[in-house]
Amino acid sequence: MEMSGYWGGPIAFTDGSFFADSGRGGAGVVLYVGDHFDLEAKSGDPTPTWTYHGPSDPMAESAGSSDGKGPEYGNAQLAGEFDAVRVLLAEAVKRNLKGVTIVHDLMGVSEFALGLFQARAGVTKSYVKDISDFMTSHPNFELRFVWVHSHAGNGTFAQRGNQLADQLAKQGAEDKGESESSHDKVDDTGFVTVGRRSQKTSTLRPIPMDSVLPGGLADGRAISRRCDEIKARLGECVKGQAGPIENFCTGIEAALVCRLVRSRRKAGGRSGDDKRPLGVFTFCGPSGVGKSFLSEKAAEELESYGFCYHRFDMSGYMDHESANYLVGFPKTYKDARSGDLTRYVRENPQSVIVFDEIEKAHEQVKHLFLQVLQEGELYDNYEEKNVSFSDTILIFTTNAGRAAYEGETGTDLSGIPTRVIVDAIGKDRLSNGAPAIPSALLSRLAAGNVIMFNRLGARDLLAICNKEFDRMGAQYLETSNIEVTHDEYVPTAILLSKGGLSDARSVRGDTEKFVTENMGELFHSLDEEARRGAQPDRPQKVEFSVNLEGIADERIRGYFTGKRSFKVACLANPSNATREKLKGNEVAEHTTRDGKRVEFLYPRDLGFGEAPENRPSLPEVVDKLDSCDAVLIDFAFGWDTTRPDDSVRFYDAMDLKTYGRRCFEYLRARKPLLPVFVIRPRGGWHYPSKAERQSFLEKGARGFIDTEKSSFFEDLCDAIDVAEQEKDILSLARARKVLEFRTVIPRARRSGLLSSNAYSIRLDEFSLSVAPDSGDADDVLNGLDIPEDSFDDVIGNRVAVDSLKKASACLRDPYPFLDNSLSMPRGILLYGSPGTGKTMMARAMAHDADAVFIPTEANKLLNGGSREIHRIFGVARRYAPSIIFIDEFDNIGQPRERLSVGGQAVVNALLTEMDGFKNDSTRPVMVLAATNFSPSDLDAAAMRRFDTKLLITVPGDSDRERLIMRAVARIPALGVNKEGTRGISAAGITYLVNETRGWSPAKIVDLINFMGREALLADDNSSKSCDAWVRELFELHEYGEAHEVSKEDEKAVAVHESGHALVAYVSGIRPRSITNIARSWYLGLTKVDLDTHSNRSLASFLANVRVSLGGRAAECDYFGSIPGKGSAEGINTGARADLQNATQNLLRALCQFGLDRRFGMAIYPNGQYSPSATERVNGYLDYEFSEACRIIQEHKDALYGLSTVLSNKRYLSGDEIKGILEEYHVKFDSYVPAEIPGGEEDDGR
Repeated sequence: MEMSGYWGGPIAFTDGSFFADSGRGGAGVVLYVGDHFDLEAKSGDPTPTWTYHGPSDPMAESAGSSDGKGPEYGNAQLAGEFDAVRVLLAEAVKRNLKGVTIVHDLMGVSEFALGLFQARAGVTKSYVKDISDFMTSHPNFELRFVWVHSHAGNGTFAQRGNQLADQLAKQGAEDKGESESSHDKVDDTGFVTVGRRSQKTSTLRPIPMDSVLPGGLADGRAISRRCDEIKARLGECVKGQAGPIENFCTGIEAALVCRLVRSRRKAGGRSGDDKRPLGVFTFCGPSGVGKSFLSEKAAEELESYGFCYHRFDMSGYMDHESANYLVGFPKTYKDARSGDLTRYVRENPQSVIVFDEIEKAHEQVKHLFLQVLQEGELYDNYEEKNVSFSDTILIFTTNAGRAAYEGETGTDLSGIPTRVIVDAIGKDRLSNGAPAIPSALLSRLAAGNVIMFNRLGARDLLAICNKEFDRMGAQYLETSNIEVTHDEYVPTAILLSKGGLSDARSVRGDTEKFVTENMGELFHSLDEEARRGAQPDRPQKVEFSVNLEGIADERIRGYFTGKRSFKVACLANPSNATREKLKGNEVAEHTTRDGKRVEFLYPRDLGFGEAPENRPSLPEVVDKLDSCDAVLIDFAFGWDTTRPDDSVRFYDAMDLKTYGRRCFEYLRARKPLLPVFVIRPRGGWHYPSKAERQSFLEKGARGFIDTEKSSFFEDLCDAIDVAEQEKDILSLARARKVLEFRTVIPRARRSGLLSSNAYSIRLDEFSLSVAPDSGDADDVLNGLDIPEDSFDDVIGNRVAVDSLKKASACLRDPYPFLDNSLSMPRGILLYGSPGTGKTMMARAMAHDADAVFIPTEANKLLNGGSREIHRIFGVARRYAPSIIFIDEFDNIGQPRERLSVGGQAVVNALLTEMDGFKNDSTRPVMVLAATNFSPSDLDAAAMRRFDTKLLITVPGDSDRERLIMRAVARIPALGVNKEGTRGISAAGITYLVNETRGWSPAKIVDLINFMGREALLADDNSSKSCDAWVRELFELHEYGEAHEVSKEDEKAVAVHESGHALVAYVSGIRPRSITNIARSWYLGLTKVDLDTHSNRSLASFLANVRVSLGGRAAECDYFGSIPGKGSAEGINTGARADLQNATQNLLRALCQFGLDRRFGMAIYPNGQYSPSATERVNGYLDYEFSEACRIIQEHKDALYGLSTVLSNKRYLSGDEIKGILEEYHVKFDSYVPAEIPGGEEDDGR
């Protein structure tokens, strides 16, 4: 028969009929426990044996021990051995045995019988208590123990094992004598006897109890009771640290017993172990959670044992002289003196000494700690002698080990294995790159008691706030005879006013400051009234209260009132834990005594059938829990006792192969914020032990619910309330927001007066605002938050938006992707013209994913170096899921050879971080980058890290219309007034849509804002129509103020612009508008719908050139200077901009696109044009100018008719131009080219 041990080590009954014969002598049944026994069972052995071989797990490879078996291994081994005894005793009673003898082999544990081995003290204490309880409840059961020490590697017990078994069997249950060759019986107190194996012989000698423990068991039990009292009192004053207090008191008990033992040893002087401190504790965890406070309170409790207390703040020992201040300056120094530490220990040998924040100490000081832990003494340079620390209890506190506690809320961290904590501490570095705690010192600390403190939850912080209020109230009552009270909501307001993740120290300080400032303001207001001649009543009572009725925001109100109804999923077998209170899964809802309603969902509501094969998949179950506030899970849910692999052979409930366990683990991974509670029945085989409960908490359970308590429903609602408070605080912390409010102080009797001499100070006008934290202040001020922009605010670029929505799904819920072995996207590149909305899209994605948005700029990263890269990614991981948005990415994303050495280091750091070696896939960090460059112009290695590249384009006609309409709707001043002289009408919106073609959203919004400001300040006496008003404002915004020109110039400009419009119309390009109103940089303007398609022919480029030259052609005709005819007055400077556009169009066609076959298909970079290109461009310019002149000659009447109307109206729209040209029978797109330049038959058009 075999059973799985704690670490998988075998536990074997060597006789198959071991428990069959209940008539055997009970003490003749022997259990050998220890990994150094090697017993072979033989048929016919007189005494049946049960051997527990101990763990064989690779956990032995922990730091801090030369043989590889560190403290954590010892705990695991010992826990497994002791539980083997527990199982044996249960089975022995079940089979009516009269007694059992148990042989322990404990290699190298010299003081185990006293529970002194510090790393194992907690396990030992629990074991001894269980044995004592067992014997109390089974007074007639005979239980004998033999404890064997096996030193110097000579621990094999094979030869003596069977001989000992024979002796015990012969001795039997009736043997009450004591023999050197066997063992002592259990004494009257129930404590076990200790046996020691001699180094030189294999004889077992009994060791009398009084020789090792002063006062026998009585003193040991007194210490145990005293430590239980200390634990209870510490739990009252140190909130939220039940696990650390338990671990600390266990270690303190071992230290006190150790002191008793040392005080009674008589011969041979002290051993090496005796020189070391009685106890060594390392308190780890976040700042402000009670590490120093627990040390101080514990020292007060230990005063009855003669211990003094002193605290050394290591922030005062950071320079190279610090070590001398601790151990003294030699007498040769001018200001020689004894050391602060050595002098105190010499004067107070029995002391509790706290070294606070040891990571801040200088390296030489840390080496002193190493000497104390290793040798148990320090040399005082002034006194010139050693000072012993053998009667001290040392407590070291540190904030190092952030990897073990950072980001953890609502989780009991006290059960984190020592090896994990030590590993996390070892990874922390100082600003100079050195380890926060040297490895040599860390290994010595690991041999002691390493205790991780929890982050304080909302309920703990509120309790601290209430306690501080009570303290302040007692102080005012004692000093001023004023009763200061508060309602239940005030502590919540104080806590949330400081943001999310606060700590005990800041809560105490904030509460004291809040009360002091507001009481001072009250006294000041009463003094002012007295100075004005009023006679205010002397306050005898002051009540602080929250004005809930004045809170309009339901979200803020919910912070105070909580929920009144809950939906709870209950995954439990009807016949198990819910039998009494939930009546076999039949209670649909219940109303508690305080009016809260609880609605229950049962397996049948979640799609479970009767048969196991009808169970839904875990993702299906989790999807149905979205509306639930909490989940109750019975670990026995879905346990099939008919299956052989689901037998009762398990050590820990966490090892059960049940659907309940799988649901629990899946929920913890997929929905970490959904509180899951484990059902704890009063009785039954699956009542969780203390170790199992700790295991549940370590895995993420929020607590245990006893379904058979009369207050079951109230306890459930209370637990959910706590979880909701934690969730609210976490959401505020992630959004970097705080709750703001104003305190209303009464200024007269009628405001705030409750009754005679009683005043009320109200908290009112609540709101949420962003506030920076110390470490992340710059990021908060630069926009670190969850943005309000959503994808609904993004207009256009639907393809890009759809891609970003898919990416946000990865951030919001990464588990479906991880379940399918899909890697999370690392980055998305947004590229396109400036102002197209790339930043807004990134913010909208963060909003959609409920991710913290962390904006930065590439230049800032370059200036900050690789350290800034690592810092910002550290912030992102701290608030994950999160998005890092890098604007102007091309500054660091350009090809590597263009960057400096420092720039290359920055890029390397960025790429390393994006590769995600430090990232948690369940809390992803994604990089979004924006650039105006094409991906092909950026570094190839950087582009590989961006899984998606999205082109962000300017909006099309319909999108621009939506954008303009929405922008106009947000500005009331742009509504059309009743006179119709101001505002943007439907026709005005159509005009703006046409005029803003090719514009970015940012530029359009700037235009609408400009119009809004003008509308707000406009003169109401205007006689223009609102459409004319819109057009004039548009021209003003784009081209500046109008200015006067001569009538002759007005006429010439009208002809010039009409020439552009005429040539465009004939060439198949529609004119949108023409004007001869002169503005800042032009005398007139023609707008046409040019061909801007990405795939264009040479003919398209030539048409644009022809239109550009149409103005000069028209002026030449007007002044009679058509080439070959009349004067040259039409050739003037008015066409300068036109010629620039025409030349650039031709150069692009020839040198960038290779559209001219005669010139060739070679591509030339911008600005690097050959003389042949200039010659070819001039040829095309001459040809297109002649074509424009030909069009003008053919439609001269239309030209002058159009220019006449333009001279009178000063502005013509596209429809007006079309109407005039049609009157003159000008056909649209009627152009037929003349002879091809150069005589080629095919010029590429």
